[in-house]
Amino acid sequence: VAASAAVMNLRAADMDPLAAAIDQGTSSTRFLVFNTKTAQLISHHQVELKQHFPKEGWVEADPREIMDTVHECLEKTCQKLAQLSVDVSRIKVHPTSLHVHFVDLGKALDYVPQEVLQGYQIF
Repeated sequence: VAASAAVMNLRAADMDPLAAAIDQGTSSTRFLVFNTKTAQLISHHQVELKQHFPKEGWVEADPREIMDTVHECLEKTCQKLAQLSVDVSRIKVHPTSLHVHFVDLGKALDYVPQEVLQGYQIF
């Protein structure tokens, strides 16, 4: 009964705003969606990464596999949200939360101004 009530609350049209996060670790990728007012985890998906150990104390992952797992996590989480009748268009992206590595600049940027993003395809 409590689970049914929770699902009914998720399906309410007046649900609080949602926030999402991509958690990219050394062993897995996760995509999580939260209620911004209650911090309740609404949905998530996690995919393990293949790890490579070229030297003792080093761990590497294939960047293409990382992007593939990010896409998979986004898709699976959105499918789960759709099953709960949650409108995924309510998830907002905060542009300063991006961490981007520009190969042609040779460095990563933690804060990415919008003018820097122009001309780059994020996904």
